[in-house]
Amino acid sequence: MNLTASEIKRMLKSWHFYKASTLSLEVGELKRKVDAIEKAINALDDCDAAFIQMRYFKRYEVETIANELHITRQAVYKRLNKILDRIVYCLH
Repeated sequence: MNLTASEIKRMLKSWHFYKASTLSLEVGELKRKVDAIEKAINALDDCDAAFIQMRYFKRYEVETIANELHITRQAVYKRLNKILDRIVYCLH
């Protein structure tokens, strides 16, 4: 599955909508994309998967993640970009 980082980021931002939309679909392009992203996230190590879950699945703000992990907001953005690059690599 060839997905770009921007497409993955867009899908993760609206993850709950896409996940709900695919529950009723048997087979389709959207379902394959969502399943591929889930598999790639499951292949990440625990720390990276936790970042993705906090930001996109639990909908934490970047400031909340930064305060909870005692890092800067800039570090959160950098880490999320690195994780998205890993997801893109896993999908290619």
